[in-house]
Amino acid sequence: MQERVQISPRLNVGLVGLGRLGSVYASDLARAIPETRLVAVADPVEGLAERIAREHEIPRWYLDPIDLLDDPDVAVVVLVQGRRREPVRG
Repeated sequence: MQERVQISPRLNVGLVGLGRLGSVYASDLARAIPETRLVAVADPVEGLAERIAREHEIPRWYLDPIDLLDDPDVAVVVLVQGRRREPVRG
């Protein structure tokens, strides 16, 4: 008797934070983890999300992470936050 293998659909992932570690995550989620599909990225640094999206053929990019959270195609969000050396003022 042959065992049936159930194929699960790929998980649509959004990634927020594209600094040094975030860009590594983007590469892994886009290419190295077959169970995931990286469908959107976000970073407040002007041009960074667009550059990473084009580099990894990610269909959508955002400056504002809230826009990524509102994306109906994103099932799971990965947040990558590095340490800041200076306190955030605001």
